[in-house]
Amino acid sequence: MKIKYIISAVILLLTAQILNARNPERKVELTGGLEWGYTATFYQNHSYIFYDEEGMRVDMVGGAFDYVSNGHILGRLGLRFFNRADLTFNFGYCGIQDARRILTYSLRAGYYYKGYRNNGIFNFLEGGVGGASTFESLPIVFGKIGLGYRIKLNDDLSLDAIISYQMTEDHPKNIEDRDHNIIAYYHQIQRSDIFNSALNFTIALNF
Repeated sequence: MKIKYIISAVILLLTAQILNARNPERKVELTGGLEWGYTATFYQNHSYIFYDEEGMRVDMVGGAFDYVSNGHILGRLGLRFFNRADLTFNFGYCGIQDARRILTYSLRAGYYYKGYRNNGIFNFLEGGVGGASTFESLPIVFGKIGLGYRIKLNDDLSLDAIISYQMTEDHPKNIEDRDHNIIAYYHQIQRSDIFNSALNFTIALNF
């Protein structure tokens, strides 16, 4: 499945290159990119309401530091405005917790202090939804705030180093709390909310 998304991203990026070559001086430019990197989830809040095997209602609220390593890969297609700002649609595949990986779709707004094609610092805000499959009962919602540095490779290519903070709201169908020896399945659950905090360390290639 990941291969299919990578191929789609490459096709979109090639389309962006062809369209931009026809009129490279315009103030609105079609752009694209690929991102890949490391995701470090370090904190989790949870709020559970479920019924145990004896039919008793259980309420659990809490939070704890819990370090989990994951990765992410994204494709981007968007518009650059007046050489300073861009708006992109992102699609990809990432991990948010141990054995929990999702497909993501998001919008990102970025600002480039030295210009989109030049060396320099930029930052962005991003928000989107995702799911482990198209059959998720509730969407996974996430937001990011990021800071990066762009290195110009030539007139058409640049490389970014990015660090971002990510908050993800998840609703797993099953609850597993190993510390309290608790397992609850979807037919027992009334509420299953998890909020994950993570740092992303990303390399991006821009077209």
